[in-house]
Amino acid sequence: MTETRPSDVFVTAEDITFEIAESDSAYGKTRVVIKNNGISNMLSDNQVVMYDDTTKVEFSKKDIINGRELSGCHMQVTDKDTGVVMDEWVSTEESHVIEGKYAVGKTYVLTEKQPRDGYATAESVEFTVEDDGRVQKVSMTDDTIKVQFNKTASDTKKQLSGVKYKVYDSRGIKVYEFTTGKNAELIEGILKAGETYTFKEARAPEYYKVAKDKKIRIRDTGKLQKLTVVDERIPEVPDTPQIGIKGKTAGMMNSLISLLMALGCFACVRAKDKSKYNLKQEKKENEEND
Repeated sequence: MTETRPSDVFVTAEDITFEIAESDSAYGKTRVVIKNNGISNMLSDNQVVMYDDTTKVEFSKKDIINGRELSGCHMQVTDKDTGVVMDEWVSTEESHVIEGKYAVGKTYVLTEKQPRDGYATAESVEFTVEDDGRVQKVSMTDDTIKVQFNKTASDTKKQLSGVKYKVYDSRGIKVYEFTTGKNAELIEGILKAGETYTFKEARAPEYYKVAKDKKIRIRDTGKLQKLTVVDERIPEVPDTPQIGIKGKTAGMMNSLISLLMALGCFACVRAKDKSKYNLKQEKKENEEND
C-alpha cells in the first residue's frame, strides 16, 4: 500500500507491504501478514493501518553575538506564491515550533518585520517544507547596530581623550554617555535603526573649545557607521600689549602720550629760548638810549 499524495500539512507515509496468507488454525481463516525489513508479522484483526505524520517547523531567531535565541523581534511567515500570512509572533528566549500547518513541497518566506532595539533587520529567509516527519529547522540571525564615535583635536588631528559626551534620542531622552579615551568609542547593540540621535559634548578638555552638538540618523544595517567630531584648540595669548585689539589700543595710547610729552618738552625749550632773546633785546635798547 502506497500513499501517492498526503493531505495538506501531513507528510507522505512509508509504503506498507502485506500479503494474504492461510492460517494454520483449525478454522482455516485467512490472515494478513505484514512484511517489514524481511520480518513477517501476522495481524490478528486483519487491519492494515497507515499513519501520516504532521509537518513540523522550528524557527530560531539568533543573536550574532552569542548565538542564543534573541527575544523581542516581530516575525512573520508568508506563502511565497500567494503572499498570504501564515503566522506572526514575537520571538522569545525559546525557539518557535509550528506543527501541522505547512504543506509539503510548498515554499514559504520568514520575514523580520521589526527587529529588537539595537539590532538591524535581517534578510528574509525562504524555506521549502520537506516530506518527512522530522523537525525542520529554519534559522535567522540578527546583527547588531554599530556606531564608531571619533573625537579628534584640530591641532594634532589625533584622537582626543577626556571628552565627556551624552547621547539623546529624538525625544530628548538620554540613552548613553561616555568619556573618550585613546581609541574611538564603539557603541554596539544600543542605538535603534531609523532613530535620530544627538551627541552632546558635556565637557571639553583643557585648552579646547566645546564642540557643537552632532546629530546622526541610524541606518538599518549591521555595517559599522562612523561619526567624527573635532574640538578646536583655543589659541594661546602671549604676554604682550601688541597682540589683539586691546593690545593695539594700549600701544597707540602709549605712543600718543610719548608724543605729547615730547611736544611739551619742545615747547618748554622754545619758551626758554624766547625769554633769553627778549632780555638781550631789552638790554641792547637801554644801552643805545644812554
